[in-house]
This record gives sequence, C-alpha cells and structure tokens, in this order.
Amino acid sequence: MQYYEIPEVRISPSNEDPAYIIMRKAIGLAPYYLNNVSYYKAEVYLKGNLVINKIPKLLQKSMKMSPPATKPQSLPDQNLRPRKSC
Repeated sequence: MQYYEIPEVRISPSNEDPAYIIMRKAIGLAPYYLNNVSYYKAEVYLKGNLVINKIPKLLQKSMKMSPPATKPQSLPDQNLRPRKSC
C-alpha cells in the first residue's frame, strides 16, 4: 500500500490556488496512467463542516444537542450530533 500526504498550503488573494496546479498535472498524466495501470484501490478520508439552517421535526427527535462551543465564530447549529445507537 502506498500513502501520500499533501503538505499544508496557504492560499493568498494574490496567488493561484495550488489545487489547480495539482489537477492540471493529474489530468496531463491521465493517458500515461490509463495505459500503465491495470488495477488500483483507494481509500479516501474527507473532512468537512456542515451548517444546518432548518432540521425537520422527525430528524430533530433522533438528534442530541451538545452545548454551544466557546468559540465566538461557531454557530449553535454546528453542534448537532446524531445519537449513538447501542
């Protein structure tokens, strides 16, 4: 198994997003990999944030509210977590 970790990058208004450079290289190498790789397997980890503005009553019943975060930029809706089932 081969692992690749992308280093942290900082985006500023004056520079191009580094993701565009990575995607151009990947697209450019697509024909090479298409002809040279017969099998591949990938596991993906995605991390994200979600802001929920409205939750249906039926869904609210199955969710547990946690106390609001102490950070001022955090919204209370971000603290909704599903209940753990036993």
